[in-house]
Amino acid sequence: MIKNDGTNKSEKTKRNKTIVITSVVGALFLAVGTTSGILLGKMLSPHGMSYDMYDPATYEANSEAIYKRYLKASSDSYINIFTPSELVNIAIYKYSLEQYTSSITESFAKSLGVTQTTMSLTIKNDEYFNEAVSYSSFVKLAKRFYESDDNVSIYNGELVDTSNLYAVYDETVGETSSLTDFESQWGKTISRPVAYIISDLTTIEGNAEVDEASNNIIVHLQLDPITSVLRYVKQMQMMSSLSDAPEFVDINVTFTLSENLDLMRMDVSESYYIWAMGKNLTEASSSETFSIDAIGREIPAIDEKTVY
Repeated sequence: MIKNDGTNKSEKTKRNKTIVITSVVGALFLAVGTTSGILLGKMLSPHGMSYDMYDPATYEANSEAIYKRYLKASSDSYINIFTPSELVNIAIYKYSLEQYTSSITESFAKSLGVTQTTMSLTIKNDEYFNEAVSYSSFVKLAKRFYESDDNVSIYNGELVDTSNLYAVYDETVGETSSLTDFESQWGKTISRPVAYIISDLTTIEGNAEVDEASNNIIVHLQLDPITSVLRYVKQMQMMSSLSDAPEFVDINVTFTLSENLDLMRMDVSESYYIWAMGKNLTEASSSETFSIDAIGREIPAIDEKTVY
């Protein structure tokens, strides 16, 4: 019998304090969408994946050119004309052209036995807005982003109610970044609906089918665990000031599009490794619902709360 001298309990307490919690948003941008968002605690002895040798622009689809083909295509043959990733690109591009949009993301991530829950709201009106609130038994986080034509303002908040999920912010505590610098640091601006790079080059497998009950088009994509997340991993790192990125294992995304290829929903199931007291697997899922609004939804001021 091994004698319990209190060391195991002490080590367990220390391990709990340094646990790494991860959560998909983007949504924080997520879109994200987004957004898949991600919350990662302080890393110990990081040995993350390096993506420095990859240029995101190399793997992007020419969405504008695909959209122009869509405008000339027959509506009863979209699935036969376009690849699965092209269908998604058309929907995302169409969505980005709308004057007023909003989306809600709910995500869950489990790592080292702890589940992190995140809710995120994105609004496009005259400007862009994104908020993500995230919590678990170990970590609580709230962030807001306000994007104009010239810059993005970033605020850290305090999550004060995990039942109704709302946070409060101090308008005097924030930072502003140019759009160029923000995209370089965070991987994408708020105006980009989806953080993943989706193209024929980043798709391992894909298929599309028509749901007979609704006539919606359902697109299933298995994405490349490196090239599809070149923007996304920057978002993950910045959310918790990480020096190293996670290593993705698999990414499966299902898009629901209308029969006219309007973006309606994105469901994600993914897994990736993080480093905390060794190499640990995180299993994450998220669902983002996209809306095209007839009237622009009001963007909350910094002193206004958003209840999820």
